[in-house]
Amino acid sequence: MRSITGFTSILILGLAGAAQAQSAPATDADFAERCAALMQADLAGGVVTAARMATLADGAAPHCLVQGIMAPRLGQGTPSPDGPSKVYGAGFELRLPQDWSRRFLFQGGGGLDGAVRPAIGADGVSGTPALAQGFAVVATDSGHTGVDSADASFGVDPQARLDNGYNAVDIVATGARALVTELYGAGPDHSYFNGCSNGGRQAMISAWRYPEHFDGIVSAAPAMDLVGAVVAWNWNTRALAAASPTDGNGDPIVSQAFTDDELALIQSHARATCDARDGVEDGLIQDTSCRVDPSALLCGEGESNQCLSQAQVDAVQAIYDGPALADGTSIYQGLMPGAEAGPSGWRAWLLGSAQTAGQYGRQGTYQQDWLRYLAFPEPRPNTDPLRDFDAETDWAQTTESQEIWGSRSTDLDAFRDRGGRMIVWHGTGDPVFSGYQLIDWFAELDQTYGEERDDFARLFFVPGVHHCGGGSGLGRFDPLQAVVDWVENGQAPDQIVTRGTEAAGNAELSRPACPYPLQARYTGSGDENLAENFTCEAP
Repeated sequence: MRSITGFTSILILGLAGAAQAQSAPATDADFAERCAALMQADLAGGVVTAARMATLADGAAPHCLVQGIMAPRLGQGTPSPDGPSKVYGAGFELRLPQDWSRRFLFQGGGGLDGAVRPAIGADGVSGTPALAQGFAVVATDSGHTGVDSADASFGVDPQARLDNGYNAVDIVATGARALVTELYGAGPDHSYFNGCSNGGRQAMISAWRYPEHFDGIVSAAPAMDLVGAVVAWNWNTRALAAASPTDGNGDPIVSQAFTDDELALIQSHARATCDARDGVEDGLIQDTSCRVDPSALLCGEGESNQCLSQAQVDAVQAIYDGPALADGTSIYQGLMPGAEAGPSGWRAWLLGSAQTAGQYGRQGTYQQDWLRYLAFPEPRPNTDPLRDFDAETDWAQTTESQEIWGSRSTDLDAFRDRGGRMIVWHGTGDPVFSGYQLIDWFAELDQTYGEERDDFARLFFVPGVHHCGGGSGLGRFDPLQAVVDWVENGQAPDQIVTRGTEAAGNAELSRPACPYPLQARYTGSGDENLAENFTCEAP
């Protein structure tokens, strides 16, 4: 193996140069000196590449910005006569506020990561970033650098797979806490994790594999059974391709499987079926057990407007059902109905907007590299998963990757016993991961812990919200504060108030998100727009 001597110096120069883009704020001189001194910190198994003062974009929250890498090494990448040729390691960014609340937050990633996102603790739903609230915040690239968050080519390196699956969370959390102690002279009083999508999976992984790291965890729209979800993306894209018009070569143009008006038609049908079950018609589906039959939209003889073709009905049904083997064994459950329309719904994630063949929504894009580089023990870089993947034979070969990226374990004894608290939330309009899959996991958690489960883990469904936010639902709420109150004040969340304006025009709309299986129901009196007139009841 080639020596890695020298590559760390190159990395230091690159990251330090990037860090200089922000100007240093006026700050306490002693804090600034201690910040700069972190460049010489003895970080076991890692190296600090930059340490300097910074602020948020609005000039607020002066803090020490630290960049570095844990477990740097050379590994498998582009073939080279000299051996391994790609630099790996868990890159990180840690922001340490001058006005520290003695709280530490690990900010989860997204996609396959591959880049370090700004560690400010923004989650897309709660407004004020955690950094501005006094949290020390860390983020990581999960062990590799990629072209984008769909780039899975790191899968040629076995250790990079483990780092991306779970190990990077452990080593970065350990290194970041050491730097927190170095700067402030003491460790945090409380440590938290907040992540959505792959970050939600990392959150679940942390409660299971690394229960000692975090007192409170927020897992949002978690990529829980990730390998099954990727197979579902392949399944969905194939189903849409079968309903798509073709180009001159006979190749499907997937974006044209449905027009935006047809997506709105499907959504309206779903809401007409399920919306009023909570006692009020407000464009929001509260009942997660409601299933929709798209065959009701099938065009009759001579009809072509406000209806679907048989191929389109079949595609919608396949997406609602999810992939299964020929014997009926479910690989992954389908998507919940009611949020098919809108720019962050099926258009973005399932269909895409490209007007040429070979281009897909985000699901189709992500599954290509995933099934080539990560699904199997050995990469298959030259295959076309949309043509070559065969669930009947290939699903059984994904056992190893399921062990690396899976987070379905219900063995949370250690997390529970040390007083850990976890909030899991999911938008009912999520076009990426199945809420039904999450319900199944939660039922297994109930079987494991019985009534004690409610003491440390609660699941909340937020109506109409798309993946990690957006959609026509109630996308303003604060799950991080809810878990902080639970950990530090013993206030278990009996509801989380969610707000939005989309479903009620210009009027402010609020609802209680209830701990599953309870659902919000209108009391029958008072303003239907206000959460105070809804109660959490058994379905």
